[in-house]
Formats: sequence, C-alpha cells, structure tokens
Amino acid sequence: MKAIRKIALIGAAQGAVIAGSMLWAGTAVAQEAPADVQEPQATGMGDIVVTARKRAESLQDVPTTITAVGEAAMETRAITDIRALSGFVPNVSVEAATTSSSASQIFLRGIGIDNTGFNTDPTVGVYLDDVFVGRLIGSMLGAIDLERVEVLRGPQGSLYGRNSTAGAVKYVTRKPDLEETRASLTATLGNYDRATFRGSLNLPIVPGKLGLLLSAQSHKEDGYIKLMDADGEDTGLRSNARDVQDYRAALRFQPNTDLTVDLTADYSHNRSGLQSTTPTDCASLGTQPGFVFDSANNQFIPGNVNAGQFERCPLYYDDPYAAYTGPFEYNDPKYDSAGVAGTVSYDFGPATLKSVTGYRGFRDIFVSALYGKPAPSLQVNLVNRLKQRQFQQEFQITSNGDGLIGYTAGLFYYFEDIHSIYRTQVVVGLATPPSPRVNDDTQKTKSYAGYGEVYIRPLTGLEFTLGGRMSWDRKTVDRAIYPNTTATTPTLTYDGKIKSKKFTPKLGVSYKFDEIMVFASYSEGYRSAGWANVSPATAPNLALEFGTETEMSYEAGIKSQWFDRRVTLNLSAFSAKYENMQASLIVAGSNVVTSSDVRIRGLEAEASVRPIDGLQIYGNVALMKDKYLSPPPGYYYAHRLKHLARTSFMIGADYDTALGSLPGTFFIGGDLRYTGSAYRNVANTIDQQSDPFTLLGARVGYRSAEDRWSITVGGSNLTNKVYYMLGGEYQSRSYQPPRRVFATFAVNL
Repeated sequence: MKAIRKIALIGAAQGAVIAGSMLWAGTAVAQEAPADVQEPQATGMGDIVVTARKRAESLQDVPTTITAVGEAAMETRAITDIRALSGFVPNVSVEAATTSSSASQIFLRGIGIDNTGFNTDPTVGVYLDDVFVGRLIGSMLGAIDLERVEVLRGPQGSLYGRNSTAGAVKYVTRKPDLEETRASLTATLGNYDRATFRGSLNLPIVPGKLGLLLSAQSHKEDGYIKLMDADGEDTGLRSNARDVQDYRAALRFQPNTDLTVDLTADYSHNRSGLQSTTPTDCASLGTQPGFVFDSANNQFIPGNVNAGQFERCPLYYDDPYAAYTGPFEYNDPKYDSAGVAGTVSYDFGPATLKSVTGYRGFRDIFVSALYGKPAPSLQVNLVNRLKQRQFQQEFQITSNGDGLIGYTAGLFYYFEDIHSIYRTQVVVGLATPPSPRVNDDTQKTKSYAGYGEVYIRPLTGLEFTLGGRMSWDRKTVDRAIYPNTTATTPTLTYDGKIKSKKFTPKLGVSYKFDEIMVFASYSEGYRSAGWANVSPATAPNLALEFGTETEMSYEAGIKSQWFDRRVTLNLSAFSAKYENMQASLIVAGSNVVTSSDVRIRGLEAEASVRPIDGLQIYGNVALMKDKYLSPPPGYYYAHRLKHLARTSFMIGADYDTALGSLPGTFFIGGDLRYTGSAYRNVANTIDQQSDPFTLLGARVGYRSAEDRWSITVGGSNLTNKVYYMLGGEYQSRSYQPPRRVFATFAVNL
C-alpha cells in the first residue's frame, strides 16, 4: 500500500511539474466536445461527438468503424465495468480474466489475448483519457464518472500504435463543470448480496476558471462458484465474487477559452478473493486414436490423444458452479493500483497543441488452483506477484476547421518496468506436494514513435486520408529460476534484449453526401515481440522468443441516416491478415505463447430506429469467417481461432413516456444477445467448444422531473442460461454468472 501511495505521489509531482511548465510556456488538453452533445444511446449512434481521430467529430462523420456506449446506457443497466460492451458492440467480447478479477480479456473481431503474464502485451489498446493502460492486469477499470466508452475496431497503427492490432477501447471520463455545484448518489442492491454505492461531487472553486470533481464507487457481490474441500464437501466459501473500491479526482483549470489544463488521479483497491474455473473430468474418458506431433521429425503421426479432443468431458463435481479451493486462503489475491495524468491543450487558432502525461502503477497477487481438482488428480498451483509502473508522454498538434488540408501529428514516448515472481507447484497423484519452483523476471520496455495523418478535402464531402506511424521498441529482460522458495542461488539465469522498429501506414478515402457516407481504408498494426514462456523450467525455454505480430486490414463501409435522422444504419466489411499472430495456451501449468498466420473476414451492421417519440429500437449483427494460413505448430486439430464466434447479434429497445399526471418519465427497456459456438482453446478440443447461447436483459423504472431522482429495477441473464466463455486445456471451463437482478435508486442534488 505504501508503494502504491508513493507511486501516486511521485506521479502527481511529475504531472504537476510538467503541466505547470507547459502552462508557463503557453503550449498545450484534449479538444472538448460541444456542450450540447447528445448522450450516446445503447447503440452508440446518432449526433454523438467522439475523439477517435484525436479530434472532436460526430460519430457519423468518422470514416472508420467505431461504436460509443454512453453513461446513461451503463447506468440504467447498473454496470460497474466494461464487460457490458459484450454484445452491444459488434464482434466484441469482454470478460474477466479466467482467474483474475482485475484483468479483462478483450477480443475484437476474434483477436485478443487471455494471458495475464508479464511477457505478453495486449492486442487491444485500452486508454483512460488518452493514457495507455499497458497490461491486461488493471484493464478492468471501474465505470466511474464515464461520459462514454469508445470502441474502435480494426488495427489502429497510425494514431494509437503498438499493441492495438485488434482495435482500441477508450474510456472518456467526465470533466469538472466550472459553473455549477452539484452532487449525485447512487445505490444498487441485488441478489448474491450485491451492494454497489457510487457518489460524485462537483465544485466550482473559482467559477468559470477552476473546478474539482470527486468520485467514488464501492462494489461488493458474493461469488457464485462453490468451493469444495479435498473430501468434496462444500466449504461454504464462494469464489468469483467482487469487492472493489474505486476513487477518482479531477481538477480543471481554464483561465481563458483557449487554454485548458486537466489533472486527474485515481486509485483502485480490489479484494475480490479467489477466482475459479469449473473442473472437468476428461481423464475418466481415457484416450482415443488420433494424431500426435512428432517433434523429432517435425510431423504428425498416429497416436492416442485425450478423449476430450473428440467429445465433451463430464464435470468433475457434476455442477457447473463448483471447484476445489486448493491450498490457498480465500483472501490471498490482492490488487492495488494508482495513476495520475496531466493534460494541457492550447488552441491558437489554426491548430490545437496538446500534451498528455501519464504515470500509473499496480501491485497484484494472483493465486490459482489452476485445474480446480484435488489429489489424486493432477494439481497445478500458481502464485504470481506482479509489480508494474509505467510512464507516458505524448505531444500532439491537431488542425482546426474543415479546410482543404487537415492534419493530426504527434510524438509518443512510453516506458514500463514490470517485475514478476511466479511460483509453480505441480502435484502428481498422492505424492507429497513439492516446494514450488520460482521464476523471477524483470522486463523493461521503452517505446518511441512519431505519427501523423493528413486529411485532403479537394471537393465538398470528399476526403482522402494519408497516415503513418514510425515506432521504435526496446525490451530487456532479466530472468532467474530458483528450485524452491527457500533457495537463494538461481539454477538458471538469462539476460535478453529485443529491438525492433516498424512503420504502420494508413490510407483511406470517404465521400459524404446528404446523410450518407461511404468509406474505404487500408491500415496496418503490430504487436511487439517478447519471451514465449512465463514460467519456463529449462534454459532453452528461458530464452525462447516470439516475433512481432503484424496485421494488414482492408475495410469498406457505409454510414447513413434516414427520415430526418430517425433511422441510422451503419454497415462495414473487412478482411484482415495476421502474420505471426500470438496466442496463449497452457502446457503443464505454464502459459506459453504460440504463433500462426491467420485470415479473418467479416461483415458488421448496426442500426437504430426511432419510429415514435420516446421509443428507440436498436441492434447489430456480426458475421466472421476465420482461416489458418499456417496453423499453430504441433496442433493437428486446430482449424479455428479460439474465442471467435462466427455469428452474433443483439436486438433491444428502450421506451420513455409520461405516466399519467406524474411530472416525471416512466421508462422500460430490454435486450436480447446471441453468441454462436466458439472454441475456447488453441487445440480446438470438442470439450472446450462452447455451445451457442442467448442472454436476456431488461429494466424498468421511473425518472422524476428534471432528473432529480430515479429508481430502476432490472436484471441480466434473466433466463438463467448456463454457459461458459473461457477454458483450460482438457481441465476446466470458466462458467459465467447466472441470473442477476438489481434495484437502483439514484439522486442528483
């Protein structure tokens, strides 16, 4: 805790010094959306201002595939984090990491990463007000004072750079109001003893010039996985709970209309306890004839394989919501993070100068009885202690207006230091548990980039985009293996270095007439190289590397609005080729990164209809087809990407109306989400092939006049569908929460 506070204090001092020096120099924060911007609805369409191209633009004017989910949509569903994006954004899946409550696993258009180890970088860039969140750990940010969440699909290699091959997710927070004092309080109660409390206070310190916004959120909810002891008896403990507190402070200084300074600080405290997967019993099925990989001759030969390759394995406890507690205490997992940021912008007429400075850090203790079964079954017990800190500095210049030539250009610097202590204990049969092996790794990353996009508008409505980014990356690693937890001398050590540089271009053209825009683009992205094994036991695996992942993507689409903007219809088609695509899998309890070449093609449609005042009907459809151009080495049956559902759709509606003579508004809404079948592992085992599932959510409530107070009753997974989204090779599945119901009371003062 002291270290986290130290990070926050050091970062705040650095941010204040940098912001102050830029203010003195008259250099540049982000362009603010106009005050009358329409609140994004559930579909994220309409007259919505977004900053996807690092400038304020209407969503319908941005020639790329982007969806925005607004604050109102999240509040009526009692959402506390970004898992709500699943289904509401085409071809997007967001889940909590398999055994971590602080990490998110985001898959866009079938591409993502589910390894929380120090050695793998994300494929989806997560940004908190333009500050990059460098790890999956810590990316499950709380939905506190969010104005909207923007989701950019496809590679973002020019403006966002490394580690955004699949796309980017931008949290855009509310800024302090410089004129009005106000406060809000929200309380949500639900089943599983859910208790969520949220509050914010806005204070104009110097009216019109200086304002402060303070926010806090506490979310507690009991788990839904029964934890069993070694004798198969219920311990009374429940894993996969939530116990998270988030705090945020934002200060805005605006001495005149041209200069804006924003300083923010946030802190998160997570004590959600053990997170478990549900064990399967593939061992009871034995083996079946198939094909195995002969590494000596680099070929597949006939041999026996786990029966789970060809059929669904039974559950170990005959219960999708039960798992073995393992050798850990319930409160062993711990996570704390803190961050500060300083953003300064100066509008000098033709263009706006902007500086973004961010400093973040976290400490995480992750524990897992990975396979969730007692002896004599194979047990893999893991403890990973991570300590991370990162610093970012970015300078931008963005043209103002819609003249013949527009542009965005910038310089970017990023530094990360992450230290991992990974303990692995493998217990075979009834043998005495050995002392865990210890992997001690420190990785440092430095990344530099220069980027820009030029927008040429030779005719009214016609725009050409020419963009690119030149990036330089340098990673170093110090690795050591200790035979047990008491050893002071390592048995193996390794020092490594990876240097790389990459140019990622973007070309685009769009034409808008009336309320219709057609666009097409070509773009590239990349994900940095690294070390393949998070907890190796041998010298060759200690030094084993994986190469840079690259993506080349073609996209075309139409954005349109009809009938006085009562109908919005957006369509897009894409074809993406990945070379050296990185995917993670678990081998003997160790996370390993494997590589392959892949092609993905898809169609996406989003629509919103307002047939009468107060009624909005919305939905989306997504289709994808994936193909391995070179399969993962050693996997005979792998023919589909893991976690990629080829078909998904969502349809929903919201209706607001006056209720008799009452001065307020009655509202009701619901949504239905369908996700097709998908494999949940690289090996494409039938045991890890999830069935299609459909989820139903609904809410109903009343909002008083002038939105002084409101009450909402709702729920998710109302049909109590049993389904899973993630899994472990032949060993376990991650079943998602059952039915949830809630009641929310909110008051605005």
